[in-house]
Amino acid sequence: MSSKAHPSLGSAELPQESVVFVLDDGTRVEGNVTVPRRGARLSDFISASDRDFFTVAKARIVQTDGKIEDVAFMMIARRFVKMVRPGPTPDDAPAA
Repeated sequence: MSSKAHPSLGSAELPQESVVFVLDDGTRVEGNVTVPRRGARLSDFISASDRDFFTVAKARIVQTDGKIEDVAFMMIARRFVKMVRPGPTPDDAPAA
């Protein structure tokens, strides 16, 4: 989990989690979601029923045909999400 200061909240640190969303058409979206507080479980955040959309920063969209698009920000409607899993962490990077 990383943290990033939010411009409108001053020096408040908002924890971010790396996640992978798999959508119902097979598209994969990898990126960062901001969780509401430090120590919050990603599973609790994802399953909260008051959330119709997930905001994803630094998103990589991988289409089923292999096309890849990187975007700074996107929102995903909950109804299209079929699976969510933790994304890669810096520790997961292959050795050079």
